[in-house]
Amino acid sequence: MKTTEDVSFRDREVFSKAVQMQLDKVLASEFFSPSARHQLLLRTIVNESLAGRTEALKEIVLAKDILGRPDYDPRRHTLVRVEVNTIRRKLAEYYTKPNSEDHVRIDIPPGHYVAVFSSLPAKAEGHPWRKTWYAVAVFVVVLFAILASLFGGQHSRRTPPHVPVQITFDTGWTAQPATSRDGSVLVYSSDRGPRGNTDIWIQQLGKPPRQLTNDPAHDITPDISPDGTQIVFRSWRKEEGIWSISAGGGNAKLLAKGGYAPRFSPDGKWVAFAGAPTGDTGHIFTVPAAGGVPEQVDYGTGEADCPVWSPDGSEIVFVAHDINGRKYDLWTAKAKGVRDELSRPLGAEAELRAQNLPATNDCPQDWIGDRVLFVTRQRDISFLFQVALGSSGKLGPIFAVPSAIGALGARFVRGPKGQLSILFATERRQTNIWEYDLTSSAPLKQLTHDDSLRPGWNGTWPALSGDGNVLAFITERAGSPDICLKDLHTGAEQLLGASPSLRSPLFLDRNGSRILFVREQGSTVSVILRNVAEKADRLLTTACPVLHDWSRDGELLLCSDGTDLFQFRIGQSGKMPLLHLTREPVLARFSPDARWISFMSTTGQGETAAGFLAPLDGSNRTIQICQEVYVLSLHWAPDGNAIYYWSVRDGFRCLYMQPLHPETKVPQGPPIVILHRHGTQRYPWSGGTLAVGSGRLAMTLMDELANIWKLDLPR
Repeated sequence: MKTTEDVSFRDREVFSKAVQMQLDKVLASEFFSPSARHQLLLRTIVNESLAGRTEALKEIVLAKDILGRPDYDPRRHTLVRVEVNTIRRKLAEYYTKPNSEDHVRIDIPPGHYVAVFSSLPAKAEGHPWRKTWYAVAVFVVVLFAILASLFGGQHSRRTPPHVPVQITFDTGWTAQPATSRDGSVLVYSSDRGPRGNTDIWIQQLGKPPRQLTNDPAHDITPDISPDGTQIVFRSWRKEEGIWSISAGGGNAKLLAKGGYAPRFSPDGKWVAFAGAPTGDTGHIFTVPAAGGVPEQVDYGTGEADCPVWSPDGSEIVFVAHDINGRKYDLWTAKAKGVRDELSRPLGAEAELRAQNLPATNDCPQDWIGDRVLFVTRQRDISFLFQVALGSSGKLGPIFAVPSAIGALGARFVRGPKGQLSILFATERRQTNIWEYDLTSSAPLKQLTHDDSLRPGWNGTWPALSGDGNVLAFITERAGSPDICLKDLHTGAEQLLGASPSLRSPLFLDRNGSRILFVREQGSTVSVILRNVAEKADRLLTTACPVLHDWSRDGELLLCSDGTDLFQFRIGQSGKMPLLHLTREPVLARFSPDARWISFMSTTGQGETAAGFLAPLDGSNRTIQICQEVYVLSLHWAPDGNAIYYWSVRDGFRCLYMQPLHPETKVPQGPPIVILHRHGTQRYPWSGGTLAVGSGRLAMTLMDELANIWKLDLPR
């Protein structure tokens, strides 16, 4: 008699042979045959994935053993990420060409180095027009056991593979699913509407989806009442907070000002949420679903987030620090406990670390029976876990859900026959540099197609030559940081082999023939001037701890050390003090005539950023021209009579211009919006970046792409 294990092994053996045959076809194709490196890397990833040797598929192991980089450091180098991204693109191109002999699809999910395999449906004779994406794709994730071995636990190794099925097929961002108790109503957040911002959508079983909210602001993180009649969500409307709306539509109403992450209680009478209406630190609150006064439920904790109700509604699990900001863990609190009763840590963080599992940014997702579902993150990858939590409050074994690596916004759902499944969204982000033409109403123009660029304040900062014809940016497409120059007329690009610091911006001269950058070697910070045509570097100084700017005439460097701003004159020794400030300046910039500077500095407890102008007349005088809740950077117009900056004053990060008096630099009237970014795509996430050239601006913008999937769990 054949056992289940014998059959399972034999099935895997047959499928492994099919994958190997498909791999040979792929490697012999026009996409892979020219590159021995890509052939070797893809064959290694597929073979190690099939064999279950996931320890060989770590970034640093691939770099050293396959790509020959013994000095590889994932914190500084990106060669593996860049090469695997190239392989992903080649695989996608290969499968866009129709081939009736292809029976298996090979993919490497973004953010991972383990391959997954899908069976391709046979093409129906007489119907060559049918596209495979019209079929119901059965994703055969044979790596369930393989990935489980990465996380440990014999329970996962005995579990047969289960297949995630895609539920939504949007080209933008559709995520954060929630369902009614019987699973007949699905709600989620999506940017598929005409404005491009995120709204709440609802879909009943057997019916098409319907847009439920239609406000210009972002509406996110919906939850649906157990009976499917009410939806709560977080909104960034003028009165931001938790809002409620009927499943049938109508007007939404504010339920709790300033709240996040709302969740209905099991009886539908209460809503839990995270917020900070009584102080500077986040707590968990409950409010009647019909409206009322919020009540705090957690005590002895701070920065609390992600509340989830227990099945009987008596407790709430959440993530938080202890009151001293030290112990980070999952905690439980009584939903209607005695005031000041301390919350109880579950010890999940320690258990994750003991098992050598990812243990940062934990966030509970759902609680059904004795199972709690939660997400952790490691670098840019999210991991989904289940843990048993008994009535005594004791934490049971923690198991990974390998088929849902990369999952966000996960929820349990129980089918009509008792089948337990997980709904989740997978997210992918793409960052590139875009151009905004100041002289016309032309749409944004994409300037780069580079997978190694990073979004936001700590990401890729573009630079433009004074005439606006040359773009410079730091890329890691070749595996380590380098400077790329792009001629915006011809589109030609060149890498300089400059080894720049990722922590300092770049500066171009008037026509892009010279570029200024920082190079770090150990604790030494060197300011380098490169002549592009001659490929010659000139060391200007090692006495500029933080480089802020290079004057338009090419003569001065603007530097800071702590709270002191000073300048160097290139070719001369010594420095000239400019300003002594009470807080460290950030991104200081010379005006075009070098008679003024702009800079940003934090205010209060560091929760806001203020923008200042200061004359370089020895007065140490400053003029505040704006203030933002988040990060801020100021950029002079070429004539010095205006400042450009990103602002969230209308609820979205949009680009503004502040006119200035030509002599006094006093703001002239309110700032003028010149570019709205109210959608989720091409958005200046995490503060935004900016470069100003003659007639154009350059900025890094990010696309977020996501869809919802369903995964049936073992019975």
